[in-house]
Amino acid sequence: MILGDVIERYTRSLRARALAASTIQLYEHHLGAFARWLLQQGIDDIRLVTPEILRAYRASLTTLPLSEPTKYARLAYVGRFFAWLVEQGELIADPSATVRPEWRGRALPRNVLTEGEVARLITAAGDDSPLALRDRAILELFYSTGIRIGELVALDLGDADLAAGVVFVRHGKGGTQRLVPLGESAARAITAYLQRGRPALQQQPGVTALFLSGSLAHNARGVRLGRPGVEQRITAIAARAKIEKHVTAHDGQIVQKGEMI
Repeated sequence: MILGDVIERYTRSLRARALAASTIQLYEHHLGAFARWLLQQGIDDIRLVTPEILRAYRASLTTLPLSEPTKYARLAYVGRFFAWLVEQGELIADPSATVRPEWRGRALPRNVLTEGEVARLITAAGDDSPLALRDRAILELFYSTGIRIGELVALDLGDADLAAGVVFVRHGKGGTQRLVPLGESAARAITAYLQRGRPALQQQPGVTALFLSGSLAHNARGVRLGRPGVEQRITAIAARAKIEKHVTAHDGQIVQKGEMI
């Protein structure tokens, strides 16, 4: 199977799934980088790729001037590509199954919540009501990625690529854009919210925001959840969890674990 032809068929399948154009561009970008590396190694048939070759590719990423999230994303997107090839019957086995992306998270500041406190916070988010599912997804996302509150409320539906395990932050500090690896627990929480929470909150079609407001005041239900709404919810949940620390998402108190996810 010629490498370029297979990647083109894969991107066509992504378009057929009506994924966001930005998401498809990310797949094309990262798979294109992988294809160029393979060709440099003299490999133009996808069936010749082995776990050993993928480990060599992962090692090659450490020599490039890329951010840790970008290195993670490159291998994560390649993994989704091979999983699709197996699903389509093009390959018998997935060579990427034992080659996991590596993510070296930042060290935790000394004053952040402990893992036990974060667990209490997430539990205190509530049951399986639409608002509880949304709040749990928000807390898990903060904890998994360490993104800023302004970045979280700006997320749209197409920005969370749960299959690849990444979030596309479009409105970062200084107008920057970046890919952020997403932990499995956060991906599960977001999936539950999208399946059982968000549809109940959505009041009108065409709202692209990932996280929707549940407020009934001033017809605000179903619109994009804003920064004040997130801050109020976190404060209320922290009070229910009986956490004495001043808990906010703005100052980095809810941040990533600082370990591989």
